[in-house]
Amino acid sequence: MLNRHEWSLHSSQQMQFSPFHAIVVCVFIILTNNNNTLSFHELLQDIQLSIDRKHLADYCRTAYKSARWHRIEMEGIVCITGSTIIKRNRELVKQIERPLEFDTDGIWCVLPATFSENYELITRDPLRPKVVISYSCNLLNLIIKDHYTNDQYNELIDKKHQYEIR
Repeated sequence: MLNRHEWSLHSSQQMQFSPFHAIVVCVFIILTNNNNTLSFHELLQDIQLSIDRKHLADYCRTAYKSARWHRIEMEGIVCITGSTIIKRNRELVKQIERPLEFDTDGIWCVLPATFSENYELITRDPLRPKVVISYSCNLLNLIIKDHYTNDQYNELIDKKHQYEIR
């Protein structure tokens, strides 16, 4: 008797995963097994979910340098957060630059020739009289800080239970 917990799809590093092959095998099992408890459509939905989870896990391992995720929910949270960051930054960059590629490891774009990319700030510190900043990079980092900083971690400052956000 075939139920939704008895089958699994596996791939190894040596073989490329083939959703078509997996679906054909499962359809063959359905057609040859008259005692199955799932309908054809339920099994195909389970197969699609398994394929989606596998693609998500592969993406996380590739994008986040072999990070080990212990739960599929954590992979999903990381991917949706990364996707939202990329979308939000793309909306801003499209207003002043020509985007070439947005990825988890960087943003490639073409700036107008008149755009001042780097700014030089003069300080009163004799050890560092000048500081050079990249405007576009710092603007995008500010967006990340404002929208994605986890403020739930606080540090105890004194015994009166005053906390400061780290």
